[in-house]
Amino acid sequence: TGNGGGADAAMDTSAASAGVLARLSTRAGNDGSSVLSVADLNLLLEDESRTLAERRASLDGAFPGGSAVATNAEAKIIGTLRHFKGVCLQWEGAMQYLEDLLRKQLVSAIGKTVMPADFAEYMRFHNRRIFADDFAPSAFSFPIRRSEAHTPEGFLSIEEEAVGQTSGANIAAPIATLAMRSVAEHPMRFPLGASTSVTFGGDRYLHAWLATKFSGETGGRVALTARAKQFSSYLVLIGRITSASTFDPKHGAIVQNKDELTIPLDLATIPTPKEFKDAIESLSPEQQQFAKAFRAMQLESTLFGVLVIQIKPQLEKVLNLADDSLTKEIK
Repeated sequence: TGNGGGADAAMDTSAASAGVLARLSTRAGNDGSSVLSVADLNLLLEDESRTLAERRASLDGAFPGGSAVATNAEAKIIGTLRHFKGVCLQWEGAMQYLEDLLRKQLVSAIGKTVMPADFAEYMRFHNRRIFADDFAPSAFSFPIRRSEAHTPEGFLSIEEEAVGQTSGANIAAPIATLAMRSVAEHPMRFPLGASTSVTFGGDRYLHAWLATKFSGETGGRVALTARAKQFSSYLVLIGRITSASTFDPKHGAIVQNKDELTIPLDLATIPTPKEFKDAIESLSPEQQQFAKAFRAMQLESTLFGVLVIQIKPQLEKVLNLADDSLTKEIK
């Protein structure tokens, strides 16, 4: 073993003296392997070094030396850099081939190409296994009703048209969210004008949605859908939650008598704290201060809110009617 190591050391020394750029160690054998041996790889490296030296020698004779505009020194630098570019391209092609080979093996093991809709289905399966029933994500689809004793006036849902369904058809389905319900401890309000505001209470729900998409894809189309049953109506306001007691409505609509209202939602993501810190690191102090102030505004006013207001109870109060006077009775 000692003699073998000495031979390797002598070979490495001779390679360095011969101008070889790189040489693989021959200590680790690969007998019985279908890949090229280390000795063959070293021969390829030596041939690469030889061809590069010949190329540099030809450039040395083709270009003048001294103080010319384009000397043989510059020509040899350009030739060497072009050689390095070719090596990098070959390396990139080899890595792409290996990645494609691994991808084909993974697709073969799974039996199909995983699309965003398939991954979303896997996440729903995964959530059912790790979450208890009381905390598992549920579909964002809720009946609009005055109380548990009343029949629904309609239904409100946020639906996503998933991309890459197995059947080939992109079918919209309610998104799955983590939800928390709370009873209003203090009223909220939203302005109608400069001097008029509306105060409201009722149950409040806080939802969190984990959206998944693949790199380079836009993801599924998300829309808010409101449906009303026959002889029923309610008011839907959408906007932002600006504080714990204020709601800033941007759009509103009355949904009534078998209406189906679909409002596309244009979602946007903001950088994570680490991405934001890295992005402003090279900015001036004034620019960093402005970026931080603008991000604070984004964090405080990007909470999407939906407010549903029952119309019939308000009309009963305005017309001085008894409760449920405008509620349809079916016998």
